[in-house]
Amino acid sequence: MANDAQKQGSLKTWALWVAGAIIAVLVIALVVVLWPNGNKKNQAATESSSSTASASASGSAGSCDAGSSDSKAVMKDAPSDTEWITTASGWVGPKSDKAGPKTDQPLRECFQHSPAGALNASYWSAIQLNDQATARTYLQDMAVASPARDKALSQMDQDGPSGEIFDLRGYKFINYKDDQADLRLLVSAGSNGKKAEMSISLKWDDGQWKLIVPEGLDTSVRQVEDQSQFISWGP
Repeated sequence: MANDAQKQGSLKTWALWVAGAIIAVLVIALVVVLWPNGNKKNQAATESSSSTASASASGSAGSCDAGSSDSKAVMKDAPSDTEWITTASGWVGPKSDKAGPKTDQPLRECFQHSPAGALNASYWSAIQLNDQATARTYLQDMAVASPARDKALSQMDQDGPSGEIFDLRGYKFINYKDDQADLRLLVSAGSNGKKAEMSISLKWDDGQWKLIVPEGLDTSVRQVEDQSQFISWGP
């Protein structure tokens, strides 16, 4: 019991530290905290040659038309039509002709109104909020307007993302409705095999899946012992 209490206390302190570094779900300091000796990936990686060109202009809020679907297959099984693409900063994320993203500049956005679209959007949310090249633009344009979002922007001006690259390895849906999706993503980095999970909540707002920045900037990040609860999905 004492060990459990100590572990929970450490996790709470860790989560608060990460939140203080910037904002919830961004997990800006995730790699530094979990894997302080982990190796960085090459951030000079170029776009994967296998990725197909998307529209060059970003679809502004309300102008995206990625379609919709009632299929909830991805809530039980990993998507089978995924192409994994590498950004110029070295991050690797999913792309699907149906689920999106439909645009790639300046942000990867415009996702299908469906569980599959929300899933792809959640991965790109985690990536683009931690990529120094896109973090502020994503938070400004693709987060639901709220006092928490404004506070996060203010903190980001003081402490930008670390740029540390981590891998997204799996997911589980906590909740899905037409207007909101709540997921937990499985994250790994470094060479020691440790993994963590983090929360991502998205709202269908003005024709786009947009990030909900939690009140209090609570990270909800914790280490994972049992990975079987997640659907394995990653490059």
